Amino acid sequence: MPTIRCPNCGSPATVTGIQWQCGWCGNYGSLKRNPAQITLRLKVTFDGPDQEVSSREDSAEMDRLMKAFPEVFCDWPEEKRTDAYIEDLLQDTYPYQPELAIRMWRMVLDDAGEELQASGTAEFLLDEYMESVWKEGLDFSGSLEPILDELYDPRFEQQVFQSAYIGEPHEAILFACKELHRNAQAEELFALIEPYLQRRTAYDKKLRKIMEELRKASAPSEKDNVPPKTAETEKVLADDGTVYRYCTVRIEGSTRVYSYLTGLLPVKIDDWVEVPFGGKNVPCRGQVTSVFDCTRLTAPWPPEKTKAVLRMIVPSGVDEVNSNG
Repeated sequence: MPTIRCPNCGSPATVTGIQWQCGWCGNYGSLKRNPAQITLRLKVTFDGPDQEVSSREDSAEMDRLMKAFPEVFCDWPEEKRTDAYIEDLLQDTYPYQPELAIRMWRMVLDDAGEELQASGTAEFLLDEYMESVWKEGLDFSGSLEPILDELYDPRFEQQVFQSAYIGEPHEAILFACKELHRNAQAEELFALIEPYLQRRTAYDKKLRKIMEELRKASAPSEKDNVPPKTAETEKVLADDGTVYRYCTVRIEGSTRVYSYLTGLLPVKIDDWVEVPFGGKNVPCRGQVTSVFDCTRLTAPWPPEKTKAVLRMIVPSGVDEVNSNG
C-alpha cells in the first residue's frame, strides 16, 4: 500500500478525498488527482493499525446515466463513451440543455447519499463535476438561473448547501441570487450554510461579503423610509385583539422548520400538510411540529406576509382535508 508522510515532520498523514492532514504537527494540503480515474469517495489512513479504504469509481454511475438518459449519448462514438468522465458530460451539456444537465447531476447526488458528508466526495460532486458552470456563473449570473429555480426543492437545497464542502459553488449561487435580486432565496440558502462556516476562512469572508452587499442594496434609503408610527397607530395595532393560529412545519427532506398560518384547517402536531415553499411557492409536503395562537405583535412573522397551509394530507399522500381556498 502506498505511504503518504507529512513533508513538514515526516509523520503518517490522513487522507480524506483530495485533502491530507498530519495528526502530529497539523500541517495539511491537497493531493493531485489521478486523471485516469474519478473516485466518489476515498478515505485512507496510512501507516496506522486501522487502515480503511472505501471507494467507488464513477464507471458504474456513468452506466446508470447512459441508461437513464440515452438521448444524451445517442450521437457519441463508442470510444467517447468508454473514456468519458461525468464532469465532462455535465459541463458539456449544461450550456445547451441546463435542465437536462441538472437532472443528471441530481441523480449523481441522490446516488451519493450520505457520502456528501465526506468532504472529498462532496468537493468532487459539487465543485469539480460542475466547475465550468460555477466559473461561468461568477461572470454571467443569468447562466445559473436554472439551478436557482431547482434549488426551491428542499432535498436538492440540502444536498448543495448542507454537505461537508463549502466553496465556489456556494459563492457562485449566492452571487447570482444577489445579481438577479433573489434576495429572499439568498437569505434562505445562507441560513442553511452559515452554521457550517468557519470564521475568518476565505469562503466565510466571501459569502458574508456577498450577503452584506445584498442587504445593503436592498435596504430602503431615507427618502423611501415609511414615516414612523405615531403613538395612536401603535395603540390601534396593540388593541386590535385579533388572534391568529400559526403552525411550524418541517419540510420533507429538510431539517429546518417554517411558520405558516393554519387558516380554517384543524391542524395538529404531527399532522402532514402541503404548504407553498420558496419564492415560487412550490407545493411541498411537511410535518407539523407545533401549533400556537398569537396576536399581530407576538407573531413570528406579520400575518399579512405569512403563507397559509394549502391542505392536510395523510402520510401516503392521499388528500385528507382540502383547505384554505
